Amino acid sequence: SSEKEWIEMEVFFGMDEYDTYDFGWHGTNEGGKLKGLQFWDLPNLGANNFCGFNAIPGGLRNHEGDFSAVQTHALFWVSTQYGHFSAIRRYFSYTKSQTYNEPCSKEYAHSIRCIND
Repeated sequence: SSEKEWIEMEVFFGMDEYDTYDFGWHGTNEGGKLKGLQFWDLPNLGANNFCGFNAIPGGLRNHEGDFSAVQTHALFWVSTQYGHFSAIRRYFSYTKSQTYNEPCSKEYAHSIRCIND
């Protein structure tokens, strides 16, 4: 899914479009509407899986091959490139109900989410 598609989804769930363009935490409870109810460490703030997206906290694999953040973070690659060696990632945390986006080195491994038009 592209950055544009993520923005459309966040705006649909009530986020101000202006807030979607900045890197970092944004929104109020839009992340909670996308987070699943199982497999997360507590407190899994705001999670209600309102839309059925069911984000699961698969964590990440770093550039050295080590896994981390399993059960605490759901990280997704966005198809939008950021320079030659990075792309945008979106993620959710068990301690936040917002969403987060930032550029990240492609040496890391995250989940992907395909969106059917």
